[in-house]
Amino acid sequence: MDVREIDRDSADVFGDIVATAFGYPPAVAPLAGQTVGRPGWRHYLAYAGDTPIGSAAMYVSGETAWFGFAATDAAHRRRGAQRALVIRRLLDAAAVGCSRVSVETAEDALSRTLPHSGTCAASGSRSSIRDRITSGLARSDTARQDNDTRET
Repeated sequence: MDVREIDRDSADVFGDIVATAFGYPPAVAPLAGQTVGRPGWRHYLAYAGDTPIGSAAMYVSGETAWFGFAATDAAHRRRGAQRALVIRRLLDAAAVGCSRVSVETAEDALSRTLPHSGTCAASGSRSSIRDRITSGLARSDTARQDNDTRET
């Protein structure tokens, strides 16, 4: 999974992915893309080959980062796009000095009318967040390999 930070040139693609993935009307797409390139904001797209399949954003204020706009095209879900986007944003947040991260999530249900605003947070020193990300990835990869071995 290739994750790229984007600029205003990709704002339309970003907005389209957000609107489509959440089932919003097409008129919402330009609104979602309006934050791209604004101060404090960083936006990302996940690619499968040359095709953008997922979006995510990070807003940084002082030592705190907020993660939102996480969306994946329905045809490409469960392939690791959001995992890759979360990892990239966590690493970027640590790199710019964030010691706290707040993550907004949405309920994955066809019947919902508004996103569910669940929040989880991580805090600590920049190096401790980076260390926790790295050790968590290692545990996750080991668990995945163990599961793959059991399935074969």
